[in-house]
Amino acid sequence: MEIEIKEIKENVLLQRKEIYAVADHRGEPTPSRESVRSLLAAKLNADKELLILISIKSHFGMGQSIIEAHLYENREAMIEIEPLYRLQRNKLIELSQ
Repeated sequence: MEIEIKEIKENVLLQRKEIYAVADHRGEPTPSRESVRSLLAAKLNADKELLILISIKSHFGMGQSIIEAHLYENREAMIEIEPLYRLQRNKLIELSQ
């Protein structure tokens, strides 16, 4: 799988970068959230623990997925701004039931 970053927007107010990318995975299933986070963090030379995947959208028959992610400057800003379900979905926190 290859990831190509299409756009990075700096959001100073929310202390993050908003990243839009395309993952090429022809002949393979839609990539897992964990594998996309790992590859994207490596490509950006960033801490994986500060990267939140917002969405991975695949289109039938194309072998490509559109990725939207947020890369925060620090953990405090990430915890304060992102909804709990996103933090849990990205395995950055665990909610007790």
